[in-house]
Amino acid sequence: MSSQDNNKITNTAKFQDEFGKFSKNYSSFRPLYPDSLYQLIDETVEKDKRSLAVDVGCGSGQNSIRLAALFKKVIAFDPSEGQITNALKHDNVEYHVGSAEKINVPDDSADLVTVATALHWFNLPIFFKETERILKSGGFFIGFTYGFHEISNNEKANLVNRELHETTIGPEYWNQAVRKLVDGGYKDIVPPFKETKRTSLKFHTRVSIESLIGHYSSWSAYSQYVKTNPDPLPQIKEKILEAYGTTDDQSPIVECEYTISIIISKKD
Repeated sequence: MSSQDNNKITNTAKFQDEFGKFSKNYSSFRPLYPDSLYQLIDETVEKDKRSLAVDVGCGSGQNSIRLAALFKKVIAFDPSEGQITNALKHDNVEYHVGSAEKINVPDDSADLVTVATALHWFNLPIFFKETERILKSGGFFIGFTYGFHEISNNEKANLVNRELHETTIGPEYWNQAVRKLVDGGYKDIVPPFKETKRTSLKFHTRVSIESLIGHYSSWSAYSQYVKTNPDPLPQIKEKILEAYGTTDDQSPIVECEYTISIIISKKD
């Protein structure tokens, strides 16, 4: 997929429509990014070049507050008022409603621009022009996403998990251009800077069945599906409880495995 093709992927209105209503679910149930990701960022960005990080498409602010431990100031943007309203608070994180295609930050001011599991929603050519504008010389763009999770400690439960993702909430409810980018590990996304590398990290989380169901409810495709169909999650919950042979939906017994795909690109 060329950068010209990427220009057709999404728009801000779509992003708002799919996430604003479910922002509390997104904040509560999405997995936390692992420490290893922030160790990688810490190793990448020079210690004396950490005045400002800009987090674009910040969602619930999960990435923003982790960056706050590494940078003097973080400015975070999201097009959804719901996400910004429910974003995690931190003393040196400043949140604004704003799009990826018009980032309200001065030229040559940012040491780092990050996008956490949102890059696939952007008008990429315009976003990358903005990134090039706001980054200092020698500054970094780091974009990353995790794909669909696997349940790694119960094969029967994972079959239910896959059935929900691939069949019940089928392809017609997922934005296919977006899914292609995410499932492809962002390999089709090409930043404008020559010094670009790619890597990946695996991480595991243990969650309760109730939290797993909450995670499903944060999917953009779920929000589309329930507009015209009965809610599938009560039945999914019963199947997963049965797979684990329990009625306990509160204990962290479900092990989920994720892969984070990461782009690291340095401005000349």
